[in-house]
Amino acid sequence: MSDKKGTLVIILLPLSIGIVTAGYLHSIDDMALIYYSDSVSHLVRARQLVESSNPGLEELGTVWLPLPHLILLPFSLVDLLFKSGLAGTLVSLPSIAITAAILYKMIKEQIDIPWIASLGASLYFLNPNILYLGITAMTEALFMLFFVISAFYFQRFVSSFLFSSTIGIRSKVSATNCWCRTHGLDQKLLYPQALLKCSIFVALATLSRYEAWPISISIAVLGTLYGIKIRKDDQRKRKGSILYNASGQSSFVVVCILVSLSGIIFWISYNWIYYANPLEFIVSPYFSAMSKALEGENRETLYLQPLNVASIYGLTALVFFGSSAIAGAVVGYTIHRKYVQKEEVLGRELTYLFLSIPSITSFLTLLFGIGEMNQWWYNSRFLIMLSPLIILLLAVFVRRTTEASLLNRTILAGSIAAVFLIYPITILILGGTVTWIDAKNSASYETRPYAMQTAKVLSGLYNGGKILIVTGSAQQNIIMHASSIPLTNFQAIHEGSDIGHQLKSSATNNNYLILSKKPDSSSKRYAESLTENQYELEKFFDKVYENSYYLLFTRNGSTAK
Repeated sequence: MSDKKGTLVIILLPLSIGIVTAGYLHSIDDMALIYYSDSVSHLVRARQLVESSNPGLEELGTVWLPLPHLILLPFSLVDLLFKSGLAGTLVSLPSIAITAAILYKMIKEQIDIPWIASLGASLYFLNPNILYLGITAMTEALFMLFFVISAFYFQRFVSSFLFSSTIGIRSKVSATNCWCRTHGLDQKLLYPQALLKCSIFVALATLSRYEAWPISISIAVLGTLYGIKIRKDDQRKRKGSILYNASGQSSFVVVCILVSLSGIIFWISYNWIYYANPLEFIVSPYFSAMSKALEGENRETLYLQPLNVASIYGLTALVFFGSSAIAGAVVGYTIHRKYVQKEEVLGRELTYLFLSIPSITSFLTLLFGIGEMNQWWYNSRFLIMLSPLIILLLAVFVRRTTEASLLNRTILAGSIAAVFLIYPITILILGGTVTWIDAKNSASYETRPYAMQTAKVLSGLYNGGKILIVTGSAQQNIIMHASSIPLTNFQAIHEGSDIGHQLKSSATNNNYLILSKKPDSSSKRYAESLTENQYELEKFFDKVYENSYYLLFTRNGSTAK
């Protein structure tokens, strides 16, 4: 099978499997694709860019990075896709499929054995934890797309640069340095372009999730060292090539560095312009990851406790990938250190380091109290970032074992069977797919059923006009999404809102009011103020519905269906 055909098959397989999975899950539970409360919030945020009381770039907010919402936007405007969550599937599923194809190409360039590359790619899209993320509106699948493509070009940059550096020193190249061998010596001229392409996709990743930001900084450091090397190299080695002119090459490296940092520069500038604070996304009360972690219950057991962090992260990784995959990756790294030819070790080490940066970042956020994870698989989805590294190391293990004795090949066959057969049984024994469990726990968040019921009642009563919603961001997005009322008719109140806290003003501008009895912290003060002044509130509004968590009011004299 040709490389193009193999890549196409790898893309079509996860698309087909994902479509069938999404269709099946939605047919048995119409909330299956929106169990994650954040997935609902992402859909709402995307649509609010053009459908809200104040549409425009300011609706991007300050904490969530903008690119996933911009890409979700056209799909979220289709009511069927928005309500069902399929808008997220149409973004995340192709992302998973293309990511698998890129992993296929990465492995093939390292090992040049198509069936091992296919095996590695299938380990990505057949992992049920990853597959579920591939049919939701969460940001991980899209981030992985940009991250893995950037790693692919980084691998090419490192391989071609080191390969060109060995010319005249070694008489032949390593048998496993497949890309350089296959494409010939002239490919030594392509490593600057590979660095630029890597930088472009790193920039896209930095606009998707913050775990990519250290990658951008690493590219800047690497580019700087590369530029210094160019200056020090003998000029005559670059005769006849503009690309290898020291001055021109140094300028090109500066461009690559700026491109890799462009996403970070954009987001800091946006926060500076719209919030008068370039670091608002870090320090924003109620909404930033740091703020939530400080308020959360998990910080006490994780903050500056490396053994606890390693324990919960390691356990989650074990369940996310399965013990056989983890063990195979560990053996694969050992094989890489022991058997890979010396001229290749540095290149692969740099690629593995590149692939580990988001996972190291995630680990450190837990350790320093600005991230959360627990034994009930909360935020288990973060482990998707470790998957490319594990898959590449597994490929090394498989490659080495195929060259060994019959006994070792038997062990290999058993290992593959363990990955594909025993692992699904293991996760079923442990309680199921952990990303699915985390999502369902999010769906069963104590207020959500009541929020859905309140939205249903509101939809039945609604007869036009504005709706004031005082619940906090997570709860309000669930109600807005479930109500099927145009988002332009909602006016959400939270700390820092420009809307005055006067009942008379609220009554004048809004026909309906939804008040949470247990609001998110972002609306707590205002909700408590309205609750404490219900006597005054009833001068302007009539209470028409109440449940354990919400009060629904209509303005005095307003008509209802």
